[in-house]
Formats: sequence, C-alpha cells, structure tokens
Amino acid sequence: MKEKLSAFHATILIYMTQVGVFSFSLPRMLAQHFGTNGWLAIFILAAFVFLNTAIIAVVYRLSKGKSVFETLERSIPKIVLFPIYLCICCFWVTIGCLAAKEYYLSFKLSLFLRPIR
Repeated sequence: MKEKLSAFHATILIYMTQVGVFSFSLPRMLAQHFGTNGWLAIFILAAFVFLNTAIIAVVYRLSKGKSVFETLERSIPKIVLFPIYLCICCFWVTIGCLAAKEYYLSFKLSLFLRPIR
C-alpha cells in the first residue's frame, strides 16, 4: 500500500505549524514593540504567514517533484540567479558559523574552560 500526502494537506500542515510557532513565540515581542495591544498584530502577521504558505504551495505545484534549484533555473534567467545563489550561500555560511559558535560556547561551558585568545 503506497500512501501519499496531497499538496493540500501538506499546505495545511505547514500553515498550522507556522501559525502555532508564530502564536506562541511572538506575543511578548509584539507587546514590547507595539504596546499593550500588540496581540492585535498577530492577526495581521498571520496573513503574512498565510501568504508565505501560499507561495510555498504554488512553487510545489509548479515544480512537479523537481528540486528547488531546477525550478529556479527553469523560471528565472541565469544572470538573476547568480546573486540569488550568492545570497543563499552567504546565508547558509552564516547559519553554519552561528551554529558552530553556539556549539563552541556550550562545549566551553560544559568543560569550564577559559576563553581562547
């Protein structure tokens, strides 16, 4: 028996996950930045989450099972893709460096080491 998750169900799953994480992590920050009625911004920002999920669903349907990079190369000219790939590369390198720094700090804390100079 071969079961498959439909695109509609995957979209609903992604949307509910994003809204769940969003609604539990941001209210304090909203109250700090928007004041005591910051909770009202949750409804406005949920629309942006829905827009993000809709874009993911459209790209999923257009790709027809191909990788993201194949879809990008098929739909965007190569001259425009180079800066996009460069930004993605810089973003991934930054994430990797931040993860390595976090690992180093937690390792240092667990061993009670002095800072390396």
